[in-house]
Amino acid sequence: MCNTLDDDCDGLIDDSDPNVTGQDTYYADNDGDGFGAGNPIMACLQPENTASNNGDCNDSSSSVHPGAAEACNGIDDDCNGEVDENVNTPDATITPGGTVAACRGTTVTLSANSSPSYSYQWYKDGMAITGATNSTYNSTGTQHGYYTVVVTGVNGCVGTSDPTHVLRKPSPQATITVAIPSNNPDLCVNGRVKLHANGAQDLTYQWYHNNMLIAGATNQNYVAMATGSYTVKILNTASGCSKFSEAVAVTNSCRLPELVTPTMNIYPNPASDKIEIQFTNGDKDEWLLIFYDLTGREILRKVCWDKEKITIPLYSFRDGLYFLQAFRNGNLFESQKVVIQKEH
Repeated sequence: MCNTLDDDCDGLIDDSDPNVTGQDTYYADNDGDGFGAGNPIMACLQPENTASNNGDCNDSSSSVHPGAAEACNGIDDDCNGEVDENVNTPDATITPGGTVAACRGTTVTLSANSSPSYSYQWYKDGMAITGATNSTYNSTGTQHGYYTVVVTGVNGCVGTSDPTHVLRKPSPQATITVAIPSNNPDLCVNGRVKLHANGAQDLTYQWYHNNMLIAGATNQNYVAMATGSYTVKILNTASGCSKFSEAVAVTNSCRLPELVTPTMNIYPNPASDKIEIQFTNGDKDEWLLIFYDLTGREILRKVCWDKEKITIPLYSFRDGLYFLQAFRNGNLFESQKVVIQKEH
C-alpha cells in the first residue's frame, strides 16, 4: 500500500510495485493551469505536470479551465458547456440611422454610441475604412453608400451596427454669362454690365460682390456698376442643394484725362422732392448723369456741365434706393447711391 514501506518484502515500494494499493487518481495538466484532462493516472505521489481535477476542456490553453472568466471569443472558457455566456456585448448604433439624403459637397457626420472603453472600426459597403477608428466618421464630398461600425469592448466582445445609407443629391448648375455688353464685362462700354445666371424650375438666386453678399440681389439677372469679382449662389428649393458659380471679373478699361479731379456733390441725400447736383474743382467738361433702380432699369438721364448746378425733380421716382452714375466725356467716372424718401 502507499506508505513508503515494502509491505510484502518483494523489494518494491509504493508506485514501483505493480500490486500497490491506495493510489490516488491524477490527470495530465499539459498547460499548467491546475486542471487536468484525459485518461486517469494512478499514483501514490502526484507526478509532475498533473492535476487531481479532470475538468479542463482544453488542456492546451492555460486560459481555458473551470472557473475561468468568460470572454467574447467563441470559446467555452470556463468549461461549463456554454460559449460566451454572461458576457457584456457592446451595443453598436449609428446616429443618424436609416437613410440620410445629403447634398453633394456637404459633410454627413455619423456618430457611434460612445464609451471610453470601446474601440471602433468603420466600414463602407462592407470594406474597412483605413484610419476610421474614432467614435465618429465624416462622410464628405460625393461619398455615398452603406456605413456600419464595429464596436469592441474591453472583454473583446464585438457589436456591429445596422447600416446607415448615405445618399447624395445633385447640386444645381450655376453659371454666369455676360448679357450686356455681350460677353464683355467691361464697364467702359456703357457704364454697366448685365450678368445673367442660368435658369430652371425651383431655383432661387443670391449675388455676391468680392465674396460679400449683395443685399436684395436675388433676381436671375444682376446689373454690375462697379469693378470686382461677381458670383451667384443658386439654390434648388426642391432638393435644398445649392452651388456657387465661377467668378466673373468686371473691369473698367476707361482712362480719364490727367486733370484736376472733380467732385460730385449730391444734396440732400436722402431726398424727398428734389435733389441738386453740382461739380466742383474740375474743368468744364460734359457730364452724363444716369439714374438706375435696383433692378438696373434706367430711370432718368441728363446732360450737364462742370460747375453748373442742376436740379432734378423727383416726382417720377418712388421711395427706395437708386444709383446715380456720372460719365465724364463718355467715360464712367463715379457712382453714388441716392435714397429717396418722400413725405406722405
